[in-house]
Amino acid sequence: MVVVACPCALVVAMPITYACGVSSLARWGVLVKSSRQLELLAAVRTLAMDKTGTLTEGRFRFHRMVVGEAAGSTERVVKLAASVESLSSHPVAAAFLDFAQSLGAEPEAVEGFATIEGEGVSGSVGGVQVHVGSEVLARRVLAT
Repeated sequence: MVVVACPCALVVAMPITYACGVSSLARWGVLVKSSRQLELLAAVRTLAMDKTGTLTEGRFRFHRMVVGEAAGSTERVVKLAASVESLSSHPVAAAFLDFAQSLGAEPEAVEGFATIEGEGVSGSVGGVQVHVGSEVLARRVLAT
């Protein structure tokens, strides 16, 4: 319980309260993006979870990949993406690499690797420019 004697104390107490909440959750292995997400949790009435291990084990898993005809063969697309993802430190990249290995795809050498903060990664594999990431990255690349 927080007892507030003046409005200034409330202004000081709230950030400390959020920090305590985020740090307590972190000790349990729960990562919270910001205090705003803690506020949003108060309104949650139903929570649906998947059973792939992302929440229970803290590991992402890739189950399948759908490749459009214009992109070429699935094997080639997986190999190109795995090549670029092999240089990424993102947890989803590690899951994709496990998936690629299960298909027998071995990464090739990458030139000009770059991490695009908050969007994905890119690099050149055998002279082919490869971008792997979010929809925002895809829209930006396709617009150029």
